[in-house]
Amino acid sequence: MMRNIVLTALSGVLLSSCAFFSPKDEDRTYYYLTGKDITPETTSEQVVNVIGRSMTMAGGNYEVQAYPITRSLLEVQARELAKSRGLSEEQVKKVNLTHEQEFLAQKNCFNVSFAVVNFEQASQLEDWKIHFIDAGLDEYPMLWRDEDLKRRSVRTKLQRQEGNLDRWLGHGIVCTDSPFPLEKGFGLKITPKYVQWPFPASQKLLWEFDYVDTNEQGEEVLVKKVKQDYQPYRGW
Repeated sequence: MMRNIVLTALSGVLLSSCAFFSPKDEDRTYYYLTGKDITPETTSEQVVNVIGRSMTMAGGNYEVQAYPITRSLLEVQARELAKSRGLSEEQVKKVNLTHEQEFLAQKNCFNVSFAVVNFEQASQLEDWKIHFIDAGLDEYPMLWRDEDLKRRSVRTKLQRQEGNLDRWLGHGIVCTDSPFPLEKGFGLKITPKYVQWPFPASQKLLWEFDYVDTNEQGEEVLVKKVKQDYQPYRGW
C-alpha cells in the first residue's frame, strides 16, 4: 500500500509538469540536485522544473522529457504526502525507506516521458533504449522497470497541417545498475527503435551546469561548466 502511494506521487509530478524543463538564466540545477536550495516551502513541481530537461527528435515528431529521481526530490515528495494524506511520522519514515530502496539504493533512476507522432514503430516504452552518460562522457545501459514495460502508451490524435495524426504518450522509470554521482553533470543517450531518415538515430539529453567543488586548499570554489557545442538538425 505504501509503495503504491509513493509511485502515484511520482506519476503525479510527471503528469503535472508538462511545461517545465528549460534552464533559467540563473541555472540552479546543482543546488536543487544536492538539496542546497530546498526549503520547507519548496514543492516537488518546483524541483522538477529546475532539474528536468527536454528535447525533440526526429524532426519534431518525438518529444522526450526526463528528470533524475534525487534524494532532495523524494524528501520533498514525502513531506507533501504527509501533508495531503495526514501521514504519521512513522508512515513518513516508511515512505522514505521505500523511496530509498526503490530509486536510490545502488542505482540512479530517471522519470522519462515521451510523445511520438505518426510513427507506431517507436510508440511503446520497450521501443526506447536509454544509456546513462557520466561526467566523463562514458555511457552505461539502463533498464526500464518491468511494471512500466507492461503498461501500454496512451493513443491520442494530434491535428497538424498534414492531417489528423496518431500520437502516443508514454512514460516510465529507467535505472542504472550501479550508482553514479550527479553533482558534476551527466546525461542520457536516447535511442528510439525507429527514426526516419535523415535524422540521427540517437540524441543526447545533457545536464550541464556550474557546480561547487573543493580545491587543494580545502576551499569551496564554483566550477564553470564548459558546454558541448551541439547543433541540432535544422532541416534542409
